[in-house]
Amino acid sequence: MSPIIRKVYCMGVQQSAGNPPLSDIFARLIRGYSRWYDFDSDPEECLSRLSAQENNPAATAPDDDTLTAEASPFAPVISAALHEEQGAYIISRKATMWESHSHEFVYFFLLPENQPLTAQFFQNAADTAIALGRERVHPDANHIRTDITCLIVATSAEAEALAKLKKWSYRENFKMSLHGWMDGRAVLITPDDIICSKMGSRTGDFIESLLYPDRYKAKNSGFKGWLRKIFR
Repeated sequence: MSPIIRKVYCMGVQQSAGNPPLSDIFARLIRGYSRWYDFDSDPEECLSRLSAQENNPAATAPDDDTLTAEASPFAPVISAALHEEQGAYIISRKATMWESHSHEFVYFFLLPENQPLTAQFFQNAADTAIALGRERVHPDANHIRTDITCLIVATSAEAEALAKLKKWSYRENFKMSLHGWMDGRAVLITPDDIICSKMGSRTGDFIESLLYPDRYKAKNSGFKGWLRKIFR
């Protein structure tokens, strides 16, 4: 088995004594996203269910004969979407000069406490996110892009999984990009760090602003922050 990586500092998140449980990190992540994104189910209900499972796992474990695709270990806990539309028209929308739309679909995965992210879990989670997101893409002449984001919250990651996540990327063009494209990105959130795939640096910054707003503001203030925004 690959060695477990418990400290990764690619975004400068320092480990502190008494790290919060994963459920707390996951809850703050969900509530932060809910300020901007539309969830496909009630996020508070989802968090209540996770809390009940954490407090009494035996009582909430499904029977073998009730297992469904949603109970798969590679199924996302919850998902959210962000839709952006732009356009220009004269006097009324009936005289539209141009319009465009972009989308992002985010899939949240949560591993049990002290269970490291493996390469197999990451690949299955990423493939699941892409498959679920692809079903929701309807490219046309006004479609610019759709981003599929795979977010994984875990205590740690095995070295093989970490290497695979950092290198992972996905791109699909529709009619040679005339109908836009679809990108995939992945981010791992641990109590020690936020680790991003090739296309996930901006998402990592956004997550840091949700989970650690004071540190995010300090890192992006002043001349160094200005340079970082330009060259990131």
